[in-house]
Order: sequence, then C-alpha cells, then structure tokens
Amino acid sequence: MTGTPSSGLEESLVFTDEAIGRIIQRLKDRHLYDSTWIIVTSPYGHAPIDQRKRRVIPIAELTAVVNSIHPGLAAHVSGGDVGMIWLREPSMTPVVVEAYGDRSAALGIEEIYSGAKFGLAEPAGSRYSNARHYPAARTGCRLGLSG
Repeated sequence: MTGTPSSGLEESLVFTDEAIGRIIQRLKDRHLYDSTWIIVTSPYGHAPIDQRKRRVIPIAELTAVVNSIHPGLAAHVSGGDVGMIWLREPSMTPVVVEAYGDRSAALGIEEIYSGAKFGLAEPAGSRYSNARHYPAARTGCRLGLSG
C-alpha cells in the first residue's frame, strides 16, 4: 500500500502506538514483559483495500469442518481477518489442522497455524499447559478474511 494516511488515521495510529508503548513499559516495570503475549488485532485489519480481492470465509463453514470430525468439537470459532478455533478437546488439534489443510483450497485458507507454529510452546508445569486458554488453530485467508 502506498500513499499518505489522512490526518484522522495518522492521529489514530499515533494514539495506538503510544498506548501500546505504555502497556509494554508497565509490563517491563512489573517484570511481566518476558512472560506475556501481546496480540494486537482489529476487525478486518488485513482486509485488502481492493474490495475485488476480498475473500470472506463464513464462520459457519469453519465451524462445520471441525464439527464434521466430531459433533460439538468446536468450542468456539471466531472470525475477522483471521479465524480462531477453540476445541472442546485440544488433543484433536492435529486432526482438525489436517481437515483444514484438506479443505484449504476450497475454503480459501492460505495458512494454518497451530502448536509451535502458532507459538504455543508452554514451559512444563505451566498453568496453561492444558491449552484450553489458547485457540487450537488459527487460519489465514487467501486474499481476504474469514468472518
């Protein structure tokens, strides 16, 4: 993308950048920075400006893939510029990832992140090691978004 953002957009970007900076500094002050994940996202933040390239994957289709493996396996599926999938049984993640891979062309999924690829490596004994606090997988669309 090229060009100059409008003054309103520029102000919003500066405000957001400064707010994130304050959060990071407070985490560092409290010695929490190295053990904290910071995820910044917005609805449709990666949607292409050229609307002819926009690709929407309905959440119902993402959910149907998971539930085709086992009814009710999807605990929660969210959309936006990426799909985030939580499973009732996290041990089924590899099977779900394979199912999304098998259907990636039809759905328009460009990338599937899970486990170590998603940065989910947790230290042994972590209170989050059961992975229920994290999505089992995240999908990235080809030329657009899921939603």
